[in-house]
Amino acid sequence: MNDTVRHGAIPAGIDRRHFLRFGVMGLGGAALLAACGEGKGIGGGIGASSGTASAAGLPAAPAAHNAATAKKYAGTTVATDIPGFGTEMSTTQQLAKQFEAETGIKIKTVPLPKSTSDAYAADQRLLAANQASPDVLLVDLIYPPALAQYLLDLKDHLTEAEIALSYPNLIAVNTIDSRLVAYPWYGGFGRLYYRTDLLEKYGFSKPPATWPELTSMATKIQAGEQKANKAFAGYVFQGNAYEGLTCNALEWVASYNGGTFIDGPTVSVDNPKAIAALKLAQSWVGKISPTGVTTFTEDETHSAFGAGNAAFMRNWEYAEDLQKGSNVAGKFAVAPLPAGTGPGATTAAAAGGWAVAINKNSQNAEAAVEWLRYLTSPEAQAYRAINSADVPAQPAVAAMAEVQAALPALKQKVVPFARPTQVGAQYNEASTIIFQAVNAMLRGSDVESGVKKMAGDLRELIG
Repeated sequence: MNDTVRHGAIPAGIDRRHFLRFGVMGLGGAALLAACGEGKGIGGGIGASSGTASAAGLPAAPAAHNAATAKKYAGTTVATDIPGFGTEMSTTQQLAKQFEAETGIKIKTVPLPKSTSDAYAADQRLLAANQASPDVLLVDLIYPPALAQYLLDLKDHLTEAEIALSYPNLIAVNTIDSRLVAYPWYGGFGRLYYRTDLLEKYGFSKPPATWPELTSMATKIQAGEQKANKAFAGYVFQGNAYEGLTCNALEWVASYNGGTFIDGPTVSVDNPKAIAALKLAQSWVGKISPTGVTTFTEDETHSAFGAGNAAFMRNWEYAEDLQKGSNVAGKFAVAPLPAGTGPGATTAAAAGGWAVAINKNSQNAEAAVEWLRYLTSPEAQAYRAINSADVPAQPAVAAMAEVQAALPALKQKVVPFARPTQVGAQYNEASTIIFQAVNAMLRGSDVESGVKKMAGDLRELIG
């Protein structure tokens, strides 16, 4: 294996369609909690392992259940996207190493850029140019409509039983014009991470319930901690101009009952509640959040909190990996994101997730399918859930005792909101308009005029 780096619940006032779009509640909410049977034992993965030496302190990856079939393609090289940083990358590399050892298929890993937007742009360029590599792609759940024409129909390659392992709503999200163009791999929702030791130190008995409460608590904690640590911040989040900021901004605006930028066919962001939410977020920068937060992706946010330099962090479930070996191990907990204030206010969590797809121009499609079958198998999903804290896309895996122990956030209720993917193939352009406008606001531009321009640009885009 070698690496190639590519450059490149429905509260009052909340419209039902925002809550139920894509049915994503099943990923981290009711469907996961309903699946409460006994979990199988895992020794670094379900079932037997060949004991291939682990990397970065990880246990050996689980044995490839499809090794006998995959060996028919021994000697083939499969180029595959993998996550670009942290334990998400190292667990996937470990899975690749295990698969190589058992099947003889060489896995050439291609770490994705940290920015989801950059990852999409890189893949879109390669696919549009009819490139045969990478053979296997990681696809954010928002992108199947835009990329479907370039991807194999997995219904021709996977059994009905394999497809049925995943949540039906996630299969639906990845099915375009009756074609299953990607298979669900993991998902999640935006969460609030908070320092339990610091809340106790500064007299707080519970995490903030609203964004103004977070602002007040972060201000007090930051003032105290900066006496000894000038790098300490009250709150860190994803403020860079990329897809992660669209998720954060969606949570702010939706929590104030300000909509989801585009509601149904209508651009809705130019309303007082959305403006109030964005003004509050703007007020954090340079106060409870460092000025550099406008360049932060998940990685920088994760690093700052893990180093002990923040009281609160917005991130996805994978950041639970900080309980293993970081400066804040045993000193933090996870909660739903704060709610807004005013009529219809609610907590709001952006729905996220990734799937695995195969390039229709791949010259190694059969071997690529076998890698996909292993990578998305229950054994591999459990391994990644336990070792890199990624939320499984299969209810039976999410029900395992070991997985729920590794991901305590699965037991918490969330109020999920989908990004406005109803615009289909125009989503990437719409999101770019949103995150560029919000990033400019965070850096100090006028919020009201920025929202007006954003709304105008979105209306021009979608007609």
